Amino acid sequence: MDTATVETPTTAQVEAPAAVETPSSDAPSIADHAKAFSPEAQAAAVEKDDEGSDINRPRDESGKFSRQRAESHRAKPDDVPRIKELTKKWREEERQRKELSDRYAALEKEVQALKTPKPVEAPKPFDGKEPTFEQFQNDPDPLAAYTKAVSAHIHDQKQAEQASKAHETAQQQQMQARIQSLQAAHVERVQAMKAKTPDWDAVIASASKDDLPDVLKLALLEDDRSGEFVYALAKRPEFLSEAILVSDGRAVTESNVAHMRRLLASRMTGALTGSPVAVQPSYSPPKPPNPGRTGTIKTTDEPPDEATSIAEHARYYGRSR
Repeated sequence: MDTATVETPTTAQVEAPAAVETPSSDAPSIADHAKAFSPEAQAAAVEKDDEGSDINRPRDESGKFSRQRAESHRAKPDDVPRIKELTKKWREEERQRKELSDRYAALEKEVQALKTPKPVEAPKPFDGKEPTFEQFQNDPDPLAAYTKAVSAHIHDQKQAEQASKAHETAQQQQMQARIQSLQAAHVERVQAMKAKTPDWDAVIASASKDDLPDVLKLALLEDDRSGEFVYALAKRPEFLSEAILVSDGRAVTESNVAHMRRLLASRMTGALTGSPVAVQPSYSPPKPPNPGRTGTIKTTDEPPDEATSIAEHARYYGRSR
């Protein structure tokens, strides 16, 4: 049997063990390392790094950093008179600006007051009685006094009629001015409603073209939902008839206009959705009893005639009374 020859390694082939590095005399010791990373050393390092940063800047009461001015921008004692002069001018400018602002606001208020028509007071109704001739019997000239009183009565009556007509004319002019002032905003709301309503043209074309009462017209124009109101009244003619019936002949007052706006708002939901408006049930109290008559009342209670049978006579005359 062949035996394998075992080669023994030479000295060169045997690797020398790695040299162990010994610490030099310049490396920090454990004590130096602990001292370098101690809390005191860390705080000193942070202070040194933050020099010139915002951390050391002073703060105001709210915690914000105070403004740092350059040395050239710092006030000197020689600048105090100039600062006082500029501060005085600044305060004077502020005062004048406030006066102008207040004056402008007062003028705007006055212009709006002039644009707003004042309500015309209605004249007192004429309640003079026509004089009679008997009222002047004790005068020296009864006929002349009576004629003069009748002429004065006719004059006063004509003056009252003219004042009433002038009041009606002024009311109509105010109404037209008020309507014109509200017309532009109403047209914009109508156009916005038309843009989002596909059947607007068809519904408006089939609506009534009759003129609306003043109360109803103002209720439509003053409300922000005037576009919806116009569409609802055109779509449901019964609601339009009801609104005209309620508002026709009413005086144009704030309370009547507000009442009509509430009525339109309550009817608008049913008109837009197509659902019927809920009708409040009416309560009818029962009729009181009649204490005088407790039995039934016959329409005819006449005695039988001669052609009637004896039994009929017995039933009529023989009953208990």
